[in-house]
Amino acid sequence: MTKIRPIVVGLCLGIVAGFSLSGQSSAAVLFTQSVDQTIFGLFANVSGPVSPQRPADNFLLASSSTVNSIEFFGGYSGLSLETTPHNFRVRLYSDVGGLPNINPFFQQTVSATGSATALSNPLGFVFQYNVTINPVNLLGGVNYWLEILEDDLATNDSWFFAGGTPDPGGLTRRFDDTGGWSNEAFQRGTLAFNINGVSLDLPEPATITLLGLGLIGLGAAARRAKSTPKAT
Repeated sequence: MTKIRPIVVGLCLGIVAGFSLSGQSSAAVLFTQSVDQTIFGLFANVSGPVSPQRPADNFLLASSSTVNSIEFFGGYSGLSLETTPHNFRVRLYSDVGGLPNINPFFQQTVSATGSATALSNPLGFVFQYNVTINPVNLLGGVNYWLEILEDDLATNDSWFFAGGTPDPGGLTRRFDDTGGWSNEAFQRGTLAFNINGVSLDLPEPATITLLGLGLIGLGAAARRAKSTPKAT
């Protein structure tokens, strides 16, 4: 009994320490398309002086993941400085025959102010926008579609989503929320954005720590039990 008790105590300490580190996984870039300064991109607005078109671009994640933030690139034609927060509508769509579904399975309106970059394209200066979204779990190897629209109805601005690279094809657009999608890949390329989150296929750090600390505790307890003089 005296030998078993230290071993159990060591394992329990390892378990407690392992669980105390759970939830510390940091967000990583799960998918990326950088800015291509040679192409226009597409205007992407709920309303505006230019036709309120709604572009969407496809993406695939390497593994099943929880997505919790998005970085995207764009700007306003002729605007060289961003100082005002703008509302953006973020939508995710499942794929139906190589195009987005009519209705999104995820939607959230977020506020963001563009940060200056050293980039530009034929439409103007390109800004970077960083937004946090409600966590959503996506499957690895499955085609999804991202739509981000400037949604400031009062400003009546025309915001453009910057063109991106590499170009795997699959860019599409429509002009209202009920219309069909058309393929624009041959003309416009792709859009510039990063999908960020935590992979669900990788072992949780707490799981690895739990096992490691448990084994350390087991070894320490075994050494103590071995070195304890036997009662005569």
